Amino acid sequence: MGNIIDLAVGIEQKIHRLLRNQAELTLRSSTLETKCNDLEQIIHHQKQKILELENKINVLKISGGFSSGKDSTKAKLAINELVRDIDKCVELLNR
Repeated sequence: MGNIIDLAVGIEQKIHRLLRNQAELTLRSSTLETKCNDLEQIIHHQKQKILELENKINVLKISGGFSSGKDSTKAKLAINELVRDIDKCVELLNR
């Protein structure tokens, strides 16, 4: 009879340990999920910042082409490309 009681106590201890581990893992999972969401937001903001900076670079390249008189062909091509992009956007808005 003592053997069965020892087995029952051992099983009960293991169940308590499993429940404690499960609670710790749930908390850790929640923490990691929050951190992941935060990092995804940071990545999104960084991508937006990159796009903004790339647009600024393009504007500076275009304005530099007009001010120096050099590479005016490149500037004209860049302007034409921007106009095409604007036309595409307008077309999408009219749909």
